[in-house]
Amino acid sequence: MIRSISLAALALTVPFTALGSAQVSFSPATSYALVGLRPDGVASADFDGANGADFAVATGTLSGANGPEWVEVFVNQGGGAFAHGQSVLLGNNVGAAALVAGDFDLDGDMDLAVTQKNTNTVRILVNNVGVFTLGASVSVGGATPANMASADVDGDGDLDLVTSNRDSNSLSVLINDGAGVFVLSTTLAVGADPRHLALDDFNGDCRTDIAVAASDSRRVDVLFNLGAGTFGAAQGFLMPGNDKPDGLVAADLDADGDVDLATTTDNNNLGLVIVLRNTGGTFTSATFLSNGSNPSAIIAGDFDGDGDKDLVAADGDANRVSALPNLGAAVFGAATIFPVSSFPGSFATADFDGNGSLDLVTSNRDSNNVSVLLNATAGGTSNFCVTSPNSAGFGTRIDSMGALSLAASNFTLLVRCAPANAPGLFFYGSAATSAVFGNGRLCATGALARLAVITVDATGHAAQPVPLNAFSAGSTAYFQFWHRDVAGGGSLFDLSDGLRATFRP
Repeated sequence: MIRSISLAALALTVPFTALGSAQVSFSPATSYALVGLRPDGVASADFDGANGADFAVATGTLSGANGPEWVEVFVNQGGGAFAHGQSVLLGNNVGAAALVAGDFDLDGDMDLAVTQKNTNTVRILVNNVGVFTLGASVSVGGATPANMASADVDGDGDLDLVTSNRDSNSLSVLINDGAGVFVLSTTLAVGADPRHLALDDFNGDCRTDIAVAASDSRRVDVLFNLGAGTFGAAQGFLMPGNDKPDGLVAADLDADGDVDLATTTDNNNLGLVIVLRNTGGTFTSATFLSNGSNPSAIIAGDFDGDGDKDLVAADGDANRVSALPNLGAAVFGAATIFPVSSFPGSFATADFDGNGSLDLVTSNRDSNNVSVLLNATAGGTSNFCVTSPNSAGFGTRIDSMGALSLAASNFTLLVRCAPANAPGLFFYGSAATSAVFGNGRLCATGALARLAVITVDATGHAAQPVPLNAFSAGSTAYFQFWHRDVAGGGSLFDLSDGLRATFRP
């Protein structure tokens, strides 16, 4: 049974005014033409192991036509410039939609998964040293899988998939066998017209939960993981103002150690961003203007390099993206708009030009191209590599708070979902890697250094300020957390995922 909880009575509505001076800034967009038409999903990763992050986009044909559809891969040439690398033919009129990247077969390179909404399937594209070939497809058991997300939902150390099925009001959980072969595990009932998804731990039990924007039910549904990839009934959090949510993203927006949500809504052509602050799996809302009219996809990241997670929304009707700076404690300042081509609907973020800040790529449905927006400032944080299951749950996660400014000297590392009361330490290197180490993966390499040993608290959290005298402006460090895990057996230790940080003056 779906339990609906009204946010309207709890809503903290922030006035639609600028709340501070922080600002996200992107250079003018550069557009790239496509082979196919009406691009939809876009995903970013380093597919070929050279020159940094690449991106891929799902493209199709005109609505109602029986033409070819593709996944098109763009290869980074260095400095954030791209060349069209490969077009992988999916077939005719398959309905290519959402696209996600991940190392699904655990061979060290990044594969792709694409939903095919006309055939109600997900197709895997297998990466072999930067060249993609068609892999298996799997039925989702629902109708019109328009959106998808990836995470380890069953706690076995590989990436699974979850689709939202718009015409059957359901989610599909696709379990990975560890070799990149997926099977349908279950379908889950949610509200009407489910759209974007977010996968993370929302109630602090270190299992991957599911959140989905149930647009026509005017709520965000959260399904808590009961273990081994099984889920309880959806709990519906109603939107203030009876708005219809569309985009959805999960991140620790208030730097309090748990994972919040943000969604986009459209209220009589007044674009809104609703931030859902999390307290133990219960959410309190705050409303901000997107400075647009019909925002859809939304993404989070430290785009201005001040240590907080900002928000960027795609506004299809206005042909632009809107960036909202986080002023601290999940309070967002006035949005700045950045023009792109016609009707941006999906986007991804990565450091395309190698200067440490997060850039954007959007797919533009009605102009049949993609737009790359390079961040106009250098420095920031982003996660990389993967975590592995530990005795506390689905893996230890690293994050940070505080500015990356050397002058401010308040950069602090955070960790969650480590074994309670275990000794551990943060360490960092001068380069990134991904290699089996202990019960997990080593993500940092090069010249390694460590901080002092600390003890994780009873909730699996730890925090430690970083002495910045070892760093210079423009330098990049790759942080990770190592911890004892006696209950986990094996090597008796495990590690978090990685955090990349590029410092500013």
